[in-house]
Amino acid sequence: MNPYLPLPHDLVFFLQGLATLLTGMFLFWTLRRFVNRAQGQYFIAFLGFSSLHAWLHMLFMGWTPGSACQWPLIITQLATGAALAMSGYRVFVPVTVRPMLRWLPLAFYLLLGLGLMRSTVTYFMLVHLAGGLLALALAVAGLLRGGVLTGGRPLVQRVAFMLLLVPVLLNAIAPYPIFTHAWGDSLHRLFSSATMNPEMIELVALLLGMGLLHFDARPGRQVVSPLLTDPLRRHFRIALISILAIIASGWLLMGRAQIRQDREERAKLLQAIRNASLAFSAREIALLSGSAADQNHLTYLRIKGQLQDLRKVNPGSRFLYLMGSRNGRIFFFADSEPADSPEASPPGQVYEEASAALRSVFERGREVTEGPLPDSWGIWVSGLVPIREGPGSVVAVLGMDVDASSWQKMLFKARFPALTVMWLGCLLILGAFIYMRKTTENAMCLMESENKYRTLFEESADAHFLMVDGFTDCNAAACRLLGYPREEIIGRQPWDFSPEVQKDGMDSRKQAMDYITRARNGQPQAFSWDHRTKAGDILHTDVLLARHGSEEAPGLQIIVRDRTDEIRRRDLERRMEARLSEVQRWEGLANLAGGVAHDFNNLITSIVGNVHLIQMEGRGNPRVAESLDAILESSRLATELARQMLAYAGKSTLSVRPFQLGQVLENMEKVLKAAAASRARIETEIAPDLPAVLGDTTQLQQVILNLVINAMEAIDRRNGVIHISVARAHFTQEQMLGCVYRDLPAAGEYVVLTVRDNGKGIPADVLARIFEPFYTTKFTGRGLGLAAVLGIVHNHSGAISVQSAVGTGTVFEVRLPASRRLAESKSFRSSEEMPALEPLRILIAEDEDSLLTLAQRILERHGHTVFCASDGEAALALARQHGGQFDLVIADVLMPGMSGLELVVQLKLEFGALPVLLTSGHVPEQNEAAFAKADGFLPKPYHYKDLFKKIYDILHPKKT
Repeated sequence: MNPYLPLPHDLVFFLQGLATLLTGMFLFWTLRRFVNRAQGQYFIAFLGFSSLHAWLHMLFMGWTPGSACQWPLIITQLATGAALAMSGYRVFVPVTVRPMLRWLPLAFYLLLGLGLMRSTVTYFMLVHLAGGLLALALAVAGLLRGGVLTGGRPLVQRVAFMLLLVPVLLNAIAPYPIFTHAWGDSLHRLFSSATMNPEMIELVALLLGMGLLHFDARPGRQVVSPLLTDPLRRHFRIALISILAIIASGWLLMGRAQIRQDREERAKLLQAIRNASLAFSAREIALLSGSAADQNHLTYLRIKGQLQDLRKVNPGSRFLYLMGSRNGRIFFFADSEPADSPEASPPGQVYEEASAALRSVFERGREVTEGPLPDSWGIWVSGLVPIREGPGSVVAVLGMDVDASSWQKMLFKARFPALTVMWLGCLLILGAFIYMRKTTENAMCLMESENKYRTLFEESADAHFLMVDGFTDCNAAACRLLGYPREEIIGRQPWDFSPEVQKDGMDSRKQAMDYITRARNGQPQAFSWDHRTKAGDILHTDVLLARHGSEEAPGLQIIVRDRTDEIRRRDLERRMEARLSEVQRWEGLANLAGGVAHDFNNLITSIVGNVHLIQMEGRGNPRVAESLDAILESSRLATELARQMLAYAGKSTLSVRPFQLGQVLENMEKVLKAAAASRARIETEIAPDLPAVLGDTTQLQQVILNLVINAMEAIDRRNGVIHISVARAHFTQEQMLGCVYRDLPAAGEYVVLTVRDNGKGIPADVLARIFEPFYTTKFTGRGLGLAAVLGIVHNHSGAISVQSAVGTGTVFEVRLPASRRLAESKSFRSSEEMPALEPLRILIAEDEDSLLTLAQRILERHGHTVFCASDGEAALALARQHGGQFDLVIADVLMPGMSGLELVVQLKLEFGALPVLLTSGHVPEQNEAAFAKADGFLPKPYHYKDLFKKIYDILHPKKT
């Protein structure tokens, strides 16, 4: 009896369970790569229950069959079959198939119940067969309906192959054919003649299926990722080699244990037969004839009784018998079976299945053991001892048969320690591999996560720092933010890259340590922080400070987001909104001031004109002349007040030319020093090579004078100093935001007038309102000085800023755009002489009746023909009525209905050569094109000599 081949059943069951378990592991790892993991979950359960069932078979081989052993096997059979049926159902039947197909798993349970009622069919074979057939039927139905799930087709093919291969091979070589048809019997005989048993065939099928699953799991065939990565593939090879080594070692140890136990048991068997042979005498046996006639012979009856008693003494034996040989044929003398037993052998019965070993005992007279060998009564292990008559020939042979199944159980118990060690060793290696795989996967996941977060860490637009006692790491954004290389950041502290004091006045080091302490205590900190770059710039940032790492060694993660540009943008937007609101408020005040000035100028024009008429009549009353001069002086002061209001409103008329602002200041220096001699010392500073300024010198002289007067009034001591400087500077739009302006000035070069005093300063509540018209803190003031300055600066497209605090003095800074044009010199011609004019036809359009009458009287007094119109429509009608035959049209700008500007456009359109002179006490901003079409403009109030001079200039233009 070869202890190694064929493999013993317990080893086959062990290998079957191990192969099934490995198949399930491969399938589980493979299914993790498929979209629908439910495709093989039930099949994995089937493999798990199959492995458990095989190992239960292995364990129960050493025990006598009974309910205690059968019920676990039955339960695992039921679970195996249910999982197999549901595997076929879930894998092959999609939701879209016919509803009737969903009841097909009931067929499995019916077949299983039939198998439980028929003892001639083994449950395990029936389970495989039913599951395989069900899977095949459902697979065909699913394929016909096009319902095989996407992404699982290779796996479905492998599972279907395993489900069909296992039951067909297993049932074809069963100890008895399940199918009684001719092809079943033929297939059964074919496999029964082989040395392999059914479990071996199933083991081969499982190993083949496992190989195919592993083939589908190769890196080149994977849907997502390879089944085993390089480190795991190396570990798997080591584990597989170790398992094979353990199996080989266990196989050899099991064989050696079986050989030793078999030798000992055969020796015991022979010893028991020797002892039994002493009860028999060759002479008595010789008295028997070895035929049916011996049944009533007293010697036969006594020998049969002795055999029965010996069987009782040896409970492990199944049969005891005496055999003889006659003419080469072996026959029974007697056996231990009762005479009425169907298995009893009557005396003289020829034993047709005599083995060579049995014949050798008769021939050589040497005791032997043989088996397991089959005969008509079963499969046995036999011990044979010759009975001699003295040293002569053999008279009979005493034999004892032991049931082969009992013998196998005895050998199983001998192999079981080695099998247990092999089993536990394989499970230990599998567990170690699974642990290594899990550990490796976790390490790889951790590495992948670390790489991912390292990528996020490095590629983040925000600055990231890691800190323990100092900075331990930072990303590229942190280096860009601070302007330092990584090597200069590592090991340093947060306050090393911060100003000494934060914007809230707190010490940076102390405040940073407070935040760090709270963060290390598990309280995340979010706050604003100022950083200083390597270049010295201050950055406004948002900081998130959180703990990371273990509680024993907590580290800190710091995320810094630069909000400098955002804060500047928001500050710019806020200042722009505030400036827009302020501009809108000033525009309202400017319109109000302009309207008041316009009406005021109309009244003054009427007063002055009438005074001039009285003076022209030549009345020589001195007292009347004195009163008229007083009226004219008051009118002049009122005119100056109106001009200041117009200057604030930005509606004053400009005589624009390029000039040097420094030269203007030099011309005014003596006057300013003389005026301020009693209160302050005037200091002037004029930078060389100043660019020209495009504007009105008279108005900018007023700006300088008003600012100096304002500074003088702020100085209440004799040692005051007023420093006036003119310089050039380049400003960006952002730098211009701190000024007061009408429209945001463009970036570029500016000429800067600065007036600085060391007076008492301006309180903050007053500083916000100093440019408002009619707002003053002086008892005798009118509140128009700085308002006029602001209007003039706006009229010159400039900006003005003021800085002041109580006790520190005040600094006014006027920024005027530099001009590329060269400065011009201007000569002033006196307007005292009246120009000579020939009689003219003049059309006057004026909505104020007093002014219209006054202008008519003055012009008619000097010999001119005057046509009057109270608005633009009437003037246009007169022009059309006379065909435009006028030498000049004088029109007020602001009139109800058609304004003077609209009248200019229409007259130029219909009568292109007709000269038009516009006059007004208030100049609106709109329709500048209409102003350009007019031939001249005369601001109100005006002297009648200025009116005639302007008429002369229009009708007699200078040739250039």
